[in-house]
Amino acid sequence: TETPREAVERIRALWHAVGAETREMPADVHDAALAWTSHLPQVAASALASVLGQRADAWGESLFALSGRGLDDMTRLAASDPDMWADILGANRAHVLEAIGALRACLDDLAAALERGDRAAARRLVESGQAVRRRYEAGRVP
Repeated sequence: TETPREAVERIRALWHAVGAETREMPADVHDAALAWTSHLPQVAASALASVLGQRADAWGESLFALSGRGLDDMTRLAASDPDMWADILGANRAHVLEAIGALRACLDDLAAALERGDRAAARRLVESGQAVRRRYEAGRVP
């Protein structure tokens, strides 16, 4: 259903009053974008923390003592509320599955490159990620 224009304007005014920037878009576009920019990072962080926990179970807690800021940064989202995220992921499952598939394909490609000893492919992945990070930083709304 269409949200009444007056309601949209009132909500927009509220968010602007607290310093936020708003964007209006169809719900499906929002859901698709959030699957990639919010839900996939949550899934990746939770999955990484989960496999690290399995490794720590085998190696002992000293594994965590070897970690640095990168692990802190990558797993921060894993501390999120499980019930909330189960609901979010379930409600947006089609878009989340697409995003997970793309991440899985990228990791599979990297694994295949490493199995072949293809250092150049590994380097290209890191370069690509670095370039996208720069684009993200340049285009992010402060």
